[in-house]
Amino acid sequence: MNARAVSARELAPSVGGALLALAALFLSLRLAVSGVLPGPAVALVAPASLLTAAWSVDRAAAALGFTRDEPILRKHGFWVVAVGTIVGLPRLGASSLVDPWETHYAEVAREMIERRDFVSPWWANEGWFMSKPAFTFWVEAASMKLLGVHTGPNEVLASGGGRLAHPEWAVRFPAFAFALVGSYVVYAAVARVVGRRAALIGALVLWTAPGFAILAHQAITDMPLVIGATAALALVLVALTSTDAERTREVAVVLGGRRLTLHAGHLLAAAILLGLGPQILGLAAEHVHLGGGGLRLGAARYFAGSPHACGLPSQPACAPQAFAHPRLAPGLEALALLPVTGWLVLRAVEERRVARLAALAAWGIAAVATMAKGPAGLVVPAAGALAYVAHTRSLRSLARLEIPTGVVLAAALVLPWYFAAWARHGRVFVDELVMRHMLGRTLEHLHDTNEGEDVGFSYVVRHLGFATFPWSGFVAAALAHGLATRDRSRRAAAKVVMVGGALCALALVAAMRTKFHHYVLIALPPLAILTGIWLDERVAERRGASRLASTAGVALASVAVALLVARDLGAEAGGAARLMHLVTYRYSRAWPSVALYRHALVAVGVMFSLGALAFAVRRARGHGLVAAVVVAVVAAVTVGNDYVARAAPDGGQRGVFEAYYRARGPSRAPIVAYHLNWKGENFYAGNDVAIFIASGAPMKSWLEARRLRGDRVVFFVTERGGVGGLRAELEGVARGVEELTDRSVSAEFTLVRAELGPPAPH
Repeated sequence: MNARAVSARELAPSVGGALLALAALFLSLRLAVSGVLPGPAVALVAPASLLTAAWSVDRAAAALGFTRDEPILRKHGFWVVAVGTIVGLPRLGASSLVDPWETHYAEVAREMIERRDFVSPWWANEGWFMSKPAFTFWVEAASMKLLGVHTGPNEVLASGGGRLAHPEWAVRFPAFAFALVGSYVVYAAVARVVGRRAALIGALVLWTAPGFAILAHQAITDMPLVIGATAALALVLVALTSTDAERTREVAVVLGGRRLTLHAGHLLAAAILLGLGPQILGLAAEHVHLGGGGLRLGAARYFAGSPHACGLPSQPACAPQAFAHPRLAPGLEALALLPVTGWLVLRAVEERRVARLAALAAWGIAAVATMAKGPAGLVVPAAGALAYVAHTRSLRSLARLEIPTGVVLAAALVLPWYFAAWARHGRVFVDELVMRHMLGRTLEHLHDTNEGEDVGFSYVVRHLGFATFPWSGFVAAALAHGLATRDRSRRAAAKVVMVGGALCALALVAAMRTKFHHYVLIALPPLAILTGIWLDERVAERRGASRLASTAGVALASVAVALLVARDLGAEAGGAARLMHLVTYRYSRAWPSVALYRHALVAVGVMFSLGALAFAVRRARGHGLVAAVVVAVVAAVTVGNDYVARAAPDGGQRGVFEAYYRARGPSRAPIVAYHLNWKGENFYAGNDVAIFIASGAPMKSWLEARRLRGDRVVFFVTERGGVGGLRAELEGVARGVEELTDRSVSAEFTLVRAELGPPAPH
């Protein structure tokens, strides 16, 4: 195959434009984090920079021959990026992190930076954090460092210059980036198999489903799992439906008289290095210590405790820890990974077959999804592949999945951290992460809050209906149609693989005893792709009276489903809050700030249904689909950029800590977390907070000690329901108690100021 030759001069404008646009995006986010660039300016500059970068990358790809050379607005893939950007980015960091999950993970990531320990996650006053793998914490910590978040005590918000910082931009950006890149990978893979229009519709259904739009604004472990498993599933589809005769395109870049031949294998090799290189360096760095006037090599070591908080109430002491398995040194792991990494990189560089490259990429992405939350990242793509095998009744296609090499790649990406953590903590680590939080959640209820709710299969259907609104009826129709697939076309293969992945995801959720609403979201992307394929086929339908009548009937049923879901979302008692329940905890919590959306959600259901009704008339289907997409996009942009921003303060502590820093001024008066264990109090204070989950005499003794030190004022952050108990405990201790924040600041949390008065005379 002759490689297309492109000179560096031809690429310079587009590559330079992309670099400049990415630099503008990076600068705008740093300025947003520091509080210098106001929210409205960020909402314009950041999306504009990202879309400019996407346009420039497309121009470079066209020059290299990887994409069609046509106007950007005719590129289906660009519209995936554009819709994802306007839904997810403009107000991404404009509101408080939501307790408990966003602040749980953000606090663990912040402690990684402060403790300089990326192996053993630490959880403020609760010690080691062993309920999730480390990947999400790594990327959040990296984002905070790159975007300039100050992570020290009392620095996260009050970072200097008289301005309050907005660390939320840095904490949430990785989730948005995964959603955007992952959705494009899914689109590109599906477009290769079933066509660009079907893939575009599926991607738009995905981005306009409120479950995905809201999840793209949440700094939790689920987005890498949800979109990673589906991206791997889509790449498995490419591998299964491609032949070994199909080769990736090659391009020769002429630079200074030299020809540098590149192909997709080099991109995969770079991704492998990006995934394994930091792990190798991190493991080796465990043996490098700062001390004695410089750096020195020595045995690996680690410490318990949160820096600067070791002496605060309820905060564990800082102390060196002994390795459970000292012979398994991190440096040995790094050495073992080096040849494996080299072999995998060479394997990728030498590979030209599309099917094999897609399979290896699927293994890598599935491994990343697994490192974000758990084995479902590997299980869901595997289920899609097995569904295809069952459909074709042939095992031959499995050879294209590169199973031996893929297993090595997945193991290399996943196991190093597990081994490093096990070497430190031993059986405790396995018992807590694997036995309790992975297997245990399947076998028993663990922390879920579904009191009084039916958690059978109707649980899955109900919350999936909310997550996919207003497409809910079409999603159900597409799944039913996919289950009935019998032919052997490439389009049928796409349906089978997506049905296999979706049913596996739904089965996992249904089987788990522990149930949170967001668990259903892993099924959302494959269902969205199925819906895109089904809608594309219905628009293209031209003949067959019975088929046309069937489509009309399905359209009417889908409208009825959408209106029923809209009715529930418009219910007076917590209807609009059902969307926030998809990504939060304690479903009895009130979200008064989103109550105004009740009627708007009903209106969305009605307007969407008017477009969907057009599917009952063959000639009007194209127009009806356009109308439905427009309604869904407008609704998703509103949900992503206004609904989430309004809801977050109700369940977050940013507003309370803003009030604290304003009220304390230069006095450095301490703050106490009273009967509070949500972790927002730790994150926003940089963990410079006294914890009294059980108060009584210990808290009174601590307050008396502060009084003797000369403190006259102490602040308390607590839940609103705890203010009465706090006032009772402070009787005889404080001479003045004042609640400083009302429900307009936070529906859940509040700030209390207590005057201790002078020390008692002796």
